[in-house]
Amino acid sequence: MLKYLTEQKPKIKNELKNFLNEKEKEFSTVNPWGKDLLQRFFKFADKGKMIRGGLILLSYRMFKGEESKVALDAAVAIELIHAAFLIHDDIMDQDILRRGEKTIYYQYQEIGEAEGFQQAQEFGRAMGICAGDIAFFLAYDLLKRLDTVPEIRCKIFEKITREMNMVGLAQMQDVYFGFASPDISEEEVLSVFRYKTARYTFSLPLSLGAMLAGKEGKTLEVLEEIGETLGIIFQIKDDELGLFGKESVIGKPLGSDIKGAKKTLFYLFLMKKAGMEERKRLGQIFGNPNSSEKDIEYVRDIMESLGIRKQVQDKVTELALHTRRLTDSMEETQVNTQVLLELLEYSLSRTC
Repeated sequence: MLKYLTEQKPKIKNELKNFLNEKEKEFSTVNPWGKDLLQRFFKFADKGKMIRGGLILLSYRMFKGEESKVALDAAVAIELIHAAFLIHDDIMDQDILRRGEKTIYYQYQEIGEAEGFQQAQEFGRAMGICAGDIAFFLAYDLLKRLDTVPEIRCKIFEKITREMNMVGLAQMQDVYFGFASPDISEEEVLSVFRYKTARYTFSLPLSLGAMLAGKEGKTLEVLEEIGETLGIIFQIKDDELGLFGKESVIGKPLGSDIKGAKKTLFYLFLMKKAGMEERKRLGQIFGNPNSSEKDIEYVRDIMESLGIRKQVQDKVTELALHTRRLTDSMEETQVNTQVLLELLEYSLSRTC
């Protein structure tokens, strides 16, 4: 499955380049930031795996058995939306690295520093917000051109808009959880995962490809639920890699979720199992941007000793079984079912 998604990236990348080149003249007439921003967009997107765009192409091909320009355009649009979310997310998390490179807002911050701005950090954040906004607008500009019947185009607009609203609301809850210390439940954590990541990473692109292929009704409903469970697995795996992975592989600092006090399943299960003295020290580490490598190592060690990693893995196994049951219920051909199972295996075994 990773091989298929990797093979789709050059196609999406080339189409994205053509679209941004098309916009260059229009953007350049406003001010020098226009061309500069388009170039940064391309470099930023090029560093990603373009999974969401690849899933649109996969879903369309799964039902139609062929490739299509309209699916490729939708793939580019979803990658622009993804870039917008990441640019804004990095500002909120104050991350200076993404995909092994400096984040967009930090690149602008460095411009401010080079020009001697007293508030270079604020300049970088403001420019980053503008950049993310423009990426959203570019995506919708492309979506309005989709070469499909007006009814399907309208449904796609409605679906993307609804899902983007859900992402925004889930992000607000995630931000709140990062600042507050509420007594949250497993379902509240999974709800953030479902709406912030799972639906827009898997359910949305799988649905868009199917819709462009003319599918509707029960097929879309089951596909969306499969996407949700796949996406939750994907997010849990992402949290695990952020704790136990290799920084050189994942492209961002290890322990950033700890410093940001992200309410993950790892955090939830750890706080329930840790003793009073352990929770006291953990409370000084989580949410502290100055937590040291030694502090991060302490968190990892205690998670291992208390069996937190295994407890989270048990949850992933439960979700994987549910995904397989849903996949078996699909009334499509065995080939299509196999594609979804391969996607599940990729989510379970990925290392970056």
